[in-house]
Amino acid sequence: METETILSIDATGPTIRAVLAEGNGTDMVVKDAFSVDGSDWWNTHFRGKSGTAEEVSAQDGTEDTSSTPPNSTPLGSPNGEVLPAPSKGKGRFPLEAILNRIPITHFDESLIVLPPHQAMALHLELPFSQKASLSRIAPLEAQDKLPFSVQSFHCNAHTLRKLSANLFDIQVDLYPDKILADLISTCKELQFEPSLITIPPGLGELCHTLYPKYISKECLLVFRSAIGYSVAVLIDGDPVGYFTVPLETHTGPLETHSGPLETHSGHKFPGPSSLNICIAAIEERFSTKIERVYFIGPEGEFAAWKDCVIIRQSEYLQFEDLIPNCSNGDG
Repeated sequence: METETILSIDATGPTIRAVLAEGNGTDMVVKDAFSVDGSDWWNTHFRGKSGTAEEVSAQDGTEDTSSTPPNSTPLGSPNGEVLPAPSKGKGRFPLEAILNRIPITHFDESLIVLPPHQAMALHLELPFSQKASLSRIAPLEAQDKLPFSVQSFHCNAHTLRKLSANLFDIQVDLYPDKILADLISTCKELQFEPSLITIPPGLGELCHTLYPKYISKECLLVFRSAIGYSVAVLIDGDPVGYFTVPLETHTGPLETHSGPLETHSGHKFPGPSSLNICIAAIEERFSTKIERVYFIGPEGEFAAWKDCVIIRQSEYLQFEDLIPNCSNGDG
């Protein structure tokens, strides 16, 4: 088998992490990993955003001048050199700085992971599943169920399952359209065509694809990102939902708490209860059982969960467990 080259770009925080890996299938080796300053891009699109879809609809592309959120650098990133981004274009995604660092121009696969700010998924039951019909009708159906306009969002509708002879379970994913449009414009200008643009929960399907005999088909996968914990739900190995537990509700660094966290309003850390509610709802909806909850990354990033009760068995996986020669910083 020929060696494949894969470029992954973690853009979930102001410091953007790029990892170049080579190999075949699950036998991958990290060849290079480095960070690029993406604060200008981050401040333009995410600075001070609370993460609600209503906010995107109301702002409709206007810039926020609030302060940068705390814990904005992804945990696990090394304290090494961060390459400066080109000054060309205010708010521009620093793709040029990343590509200039890498000596090759062809990648067999490439992916960009965006922040889960204002991303949301909506489930519909519709009497058709054809892609052309979904792209036309699903946004209209979604609009009927939401208290804000979807015109500022990119809508992607896909079929999860067939419910009956003439009824289908449809998931509509929404993400701020301006962020995607600006990113795609930069990619086209630099003649770079990413294989996949996703958010952290989208990596759940990738984990199962890489390790189908190890990662349970019915599971939850939890990732730490700059703004919180991103949770992906897999049923039969396919993604059926996601949500984010934000960090901004916490009082102080996660690693300093030995027990359940307290929010600013005095409530306990909502992560475990959110998982348990999600598990119960998913099991009832799909008439199945969640087999495992995976926490992906260094255990120190999940200190807040240690003494919490989760109704299904949990397992911690380091990044080096998934990819040989990969450090937690490369993850």
